[in-house]
Amino acid sequence: RALILAAFARGASEITGAGPGRDVAATRRVLATLGVTIAGNRVFSSGMDHWARPEAPLQCENSGTTMRLMAGALAGRPFTSTLVGDRYLSKRPMRRLVTPLRALGANIELTTAGTPPVAVGGTAPLAGADVEIEIASAQVRSAFILAALQAEGVSSITSPAGFRDHTERWLEALGRGERLSPTTFRVDPGPIPAGRYTIPGDPSSAAYLWAAAAVRPGAAVTTPNVSLNPGRIGFLQVLERMGSAIEAEVTDSVG
Repeated sequence: RALILAAFARGASEITGAGPGRDVAATRRVLATLGVTIAGNRVFSSGMDHWARPEAPLQCENSGTTMRLMAGALAGRPFTSTLVGDRYLSKRPMRRLVTPLRALGANIELTTAGTPPVAVGGTAPLAGADVEIEIASAQVRSAFILAALQAEGVSSITSPAGFRDHTERWLEALGRGERLSPTTFRVDPGPIPAGRYTIPGDPSSAAYLWAAAAVRPGAAVTTPNVSLNPGRIGFLQVLERMGSAIEAEVTDSVG
């Protein structure tokens, strides 16, 4: 998410804490194909209005996150992009993207089975819309939000509770959105400023350490700078219900 938001901005941004995982690597490669320069933890972009028209399909490898979020990011560009994946991603459903993005006026096409490739974009400008989705999907919400940033007019998205709200928190910090209720978020379109992004650690990775400490009598483990996003701490809540003593200190509300 931070990579894409930094690529939206005009100028140099710095990202601290981005993991080396395949999803991040796939997103970096897609953005590089669009003309965004990424060197180490720095992102140099001329702004989304200057992204290059891709001459070939954009390869998302096995990253559904990359495909869904980039579909939203590319929805408002004046050229059509095709997002493809490996043989596993090519079987995964993408139909949930269609209704919210089309509500903004975006062109998006899938296979008849609702799977990749995803052809998106070629319509500009988008128009703000108020959308309600039936599934609590952070990726679908994020795709809509990234597209709505490019629209003419304010947008909002509502879904059932239980989603991860990383994108919403970033937009609030950047001054481009507001939480209207626990399940509804308003998007205020406009430019994203270049800046610094600090990414907290992955609680899914930390869960192995937490589990090891939980089953060893007298053991304790400290995992600094790990995300405590309410949508990511289910495992900690389970450990607590099982009798583990857990202490947490929140130092930042973003991420």
